[in-house]
Amino acid sequence: MVLRIGSIVLRVDDLQRQTEFWQAALGYVRRDDRTSNDFVLLGHADGAGPNLSLDQVRSALQIHPRLHLDLYAEDQAAEVERLLALGAS
Repeated sequence: MVLRIGSIVLRVDDLQRQTEFWQAALGYVRRDDRTSNDFVLLGHADGAGPNLSLDQVRSALQIHPRLHLDLYAEDQAAEVERLLALGAS
C-alpha cells in the first residue's frame, strides 16, 4: 500500500472569503458537491496534486495554525504582489 496526501485541510473563519482567495491564488476549482455550509474542497481542474480543503471553524479563541503551505513560484516578488492584491496579509 502506498500512501499519498489527498487533501490539506485548513481551518478558516470566513469560508466564502477564503474560498475565493485560494481559488484565485492557486487557480483551483471547487470539487465538492456544494451541499455543506462549513466545508469546501478545492483542487486543480485536472485532478493533479493535492486538494485543499477549507473547514470553517468558528471560535472566539484565535490559535495560529501549526501548518503552513510552501508555495513555489518562478517569480516570487510578482506572486507576493499578486497575492497581496487578492487580500493576503
